Amino acid sequence: MKKIFLILTVLLSLVCASLGFAAAPSLDDGAKLLKASERIVLQKELERVEKAHGIRCVVVTRKAIGGAVPGEYANKLNKTIYNDAPNGAILFLQVTDVRKWYISTYGNARSAVAGNEGVEYMSKEVVPYLKKNEHKNAYMTFAKRADELMQYQKEHGEAWKPEEFGDDPEDWGIAGGIIAAISAFISGWWSRSRNKSRVEAMSNVHFSEAADPYLNKESFVLTNEWNQYLYSTTAVHTEADHDDDDSDDGSVSDSSSDGDCGGGGGDY
Repeated sequence: MKKIFLILTVLLSLVCASLGFAAAPSLDDGAKLLKASERIVLQKELERVEKAHGIRCVVVTRKAIGGAVPGEYANKLNKTIYNDAPNGAILFLQVTDVRKWYISTYGNARSAVAGNEGVEYMSKEVVPYLKKNEHKNAYMTFAKRADELMQYQKEHGEAWKPEEFGDDPEDWGIAGGIIAAISAFISGWWSRSRNKSRVEAMSNVHFSEAADPYLNKESFVLTNEWNQYLYSTTAVHTEADHDDDDSDDGSVSDSSSDGDCGGGGGDY
């Protein structure tokens, strides 16, 4: 009887593996941050990216991880659970009690997310959504950016990296601000010069830097007034403390890279 039970167990395991039941789902919302309808939409998007590039594209949320280091925790998940795709894995971990995020890359997918620049290409778009508790938008953006980085590597044979000015969209925003400031300065200088020239061209008008010549002192009277208030109301609005630390803007401040996994993380 025991032999029959053992044989049936082995057969059942083989059947489950052949049907794909052994694969862990790419969405593990342990912190319960998503609605049921949102989980369905996100799961489909993760699966789309996975099929397009032969990777595991994973989102994991946890309320707490028992004091573990988020990067080490994410790497362990990649190496033990999500190691079943031919081109590796890109995993996003969010731990809510310490407000930490981490992106772990594994296998061939690691080469598509090169250095902090690759991680921040995803995280700087994702973290603003985390701060606003727009979790679905955050995870959908992560999947989209992972798709873009994998596609770039496929088309160019190398990882995306903002090596020169103009490769990063932020470069053009900075350049636009500089150009606008210079244009405003030139426009103001030209306008003042034109007005001064027009005044000097008039025979009966002379330009003056001060206002004294135009002031009729007999028409000007200075008076004093005193107001007394018996009651006053003071409204106090407390602003949240902000410091100059930019580690919560999506920048990488933590790294647990090892021989198998790359990536980085930070606060939100």
